[in-house]
Amino acid sequence: MKYAVTRMTSLLLAVLAMAATAHAAPGKSEEGRPEMVDVIVVYRDLPDAAEAARVQSLGGEIRHAYSRLPMRAMSIPTQALDRLGRGKGVRFVVEDEPVSLAASPANMTAGVPQPGTPGAFPVDPSIGIAVLDSGVAAHADVTVAARLDFTAAPSVASGAFRDEFNSTSHTNSDGSLDWSTNGWVETGDNGSPGSGSITIEVDYCPDSGSRCVEFDARGGVGDAFSRAVDLGGAISATMTFDYRLYDIDGTVEFVLEASSDGGQSWGEPLAVFKTAARQFGRSVDLTPFISADTIIRFRVTDSDSDAHLYIDNVEIFRNAGDPDDGYGHGTHVAGIIGGNGQVSGGAYAGVAPGATIYSLQVVDNNGRGYTSDVIAALDWLLANASTQGIRVANMSLGKGIAESNTTDPLVLAVEAVWDAGVVVVASAGNHGRDGHMTITSPGNARKVITVGSLTDKGTGFDFSDDFVSTFSSTGPTLGDHVLKPDLLAPGNRLVAPIPSNGKLGISMPGRITSCGTGCTGQYLELSGTSMAAGMVSGAAALMLSADPSLTPATVKARLMRSARKIDAQPTHAGAGVLDVAAALAETGTVTGQALSPLMARSDAGPVLLVEDTAVLWGDATWAAGYLWTDGYLWTDGYLWTDGYLWTDGYLWTDGYLWTDGYLWTDGYLWTDGYLWTDSYLWTDAVTDYNGLYKTESNSVALDDD
Repeated sequence: MKYAVTRMTSLLLAVLAMAATAHAAPGKSEEGRPEMVDVIVVYRDLPDAAEAARVQSLGGEIRHAYSRLPMRAMSIPTQALDRLGRGKGVRFVVEDEPVSLAASPANMTAGVPQPGTPGAFPVDPSIGIAVLDSGVAAHADVTVAARLDFTAAPSVASGAFRDEFNSTSHTNSDGSLDWSTNGWVETGDNGSPGSGSITIEVDYCPDSGSRCVEFDARGGVGDAFSRAVDLGGAISATMTFDYRLYDIDGTVEFVLEASSDGGQSWGEPLAVFKTAARQFGRSVDLTPFISADTIIRFRVTDSDSDAHLYIDNVEIFRNAGDPDDGYGHGTHVAGIIGGNGQVSGGAYAGVAPGATIYSLQVVDNNGRGYTSDVIAALDWLLANASTQGIRVANMSLGKGIAESNTTDPLVLAVEAVWDAGVVVVASAGNHGRDGHMTITSPGNARKVITVGSLTDKGTGFDFSDDFVSTFSSTGPTLGDHVLKPDLLAPGNRLVAPIPSNGKLGISMPGRITSCGTGCTGQYLELSGTSMAAGMVSGAAALMLSADPSLTPATVKARLMRSARKIDAQPTHAGAGVLDVAAALAETGTVTGQALSPLMARSDAGPVLLVEDTAVLWGDATWAAGYLWTDGYLWTDGYLWTDGYLWTDGYLWTDGYLWTDGYLWTDGYLWTDGYLWTDSYLWTDAVTDYNGLYKTESNSVALDDD
């Protein structure tokens, strides 16, 4: 038998080594252990038990074994990557990349028919909509049929770590959660809780008669009392304690500090004690120091011959968020899709009120996840969508495009779900400020519906002041040059449900909508292509309710042809703005897949070539003139000759934008940082386009061993 093999490039090794450091499996970086990297292996057919044994013999650990998709996600020693790729039936190996989570006026702008008006069609509750996101919390507005968690991260409980110092021991644990270490650690003292300058004492405590920690400043500068606590997975954390400082003779200073990296570095003091005082329930915010390796410490920074600090009732409360959606993003998107507006009296109903939601959690309580977890949810859909009646899948998330859409495992999985009869709607990404070619994966898939965002000024049916949101990612797609997005939907400042205890609401209290008794705190205003995708998913559910026989391709084609045309470049606006009423009134079918057309740069001059959709989709009624603004100007249905369509035409004359190796510089697009108009942006999603390990390209045939 033959199998394919390729050389492992030094660049790939560097990329995967960085990945191993960034998100290796827990415990894999211990001294003496091989450095591990998380990868996804794509096979020609479903791998068998023999392949699992081979992976194990290479020192690998399978994290996801998919039942319907010929893929496996695993952790593997970096030095075994070459042998892994040489396995029989292996197509290619790629890094398991991080993924990020990409109002009444909006409904008016999108032409959503109001109940009881001509053209209105109620959603069929038997049609399920899968929301692949951070989960969907219990909320009166949202109907959730099932909740499944595909994240590899263990569940994290809310609760308190507490020490009342009731006995002379450094290992006391009086809270609802156990401390992560054996106890408090003395630095600069003798280590004993019963003697020295740091002791557990009875006299002079803040609450007379109880035990507490006595800190004698005469022990010297640098004396410290610290304890480690596992806050990993929390969305916020607060520390409270009682203290008393007295007998000051001259100057003295104690500080409370925290570290998020196990004590390698310390932040600015959370509290400074230098004045005689007694206080109960002093509170400090530990949220900036949340990690699995958080340490808190009290420390002497200026000694005194007589000063003493007494500390008691130390408590750290870890808030892990809502158990069903600790982040809040998925609940918000689900509300846009099918919220009934019950809590708000109908003010904030979704596009398809009362729709049946299936919550498929693929990111954690901080909005972070990995491609392999998303693929696990897609694999579940392949196995269960038909029996559960799921016809739409919303993916308001994405990752950087690191390879062609023909070899991206996420795109391959998404298109398999599409081929199984599920309409897949993906957000375009929130990186439009950085120019063209910023569409994220899986929005680069040619089959799926990729949605950008429109900023709706809220002026009723006067749409003249609306515009493509500055944050909305633009096409064509990187590497493959697919004309994306497919259409726009309102995505700026949409109000929708949130969990009562979700991170987004906690971190953005100014965006919580005030709407009367029993309503305030139930809704949040967010912006992003995530929100826009939710609107299109709701529209798709209404279309399928009106005509269950529609294929995903026909749903896509009708949405694009019925979209309200606007004066904007096709790579910014796609086919125009979602018009739900017009989409419901549309006719016509597509017998193929309604692939988004490819673009190419002409050798004849500064013009762009576009595939003829009349041919690509199999009918002249789907020609460019019916789909895109000014599409009739595209000579012969595939050539743009009018340069004025491109306000930044100089970009299109530079050939380097059209080379497969072009990348967003240094990944700066993916740096951490909150922007409320983008919902959130996340990190580390871009790797090198050419530095991936693929055994089908540049391969040679070898005899079987």
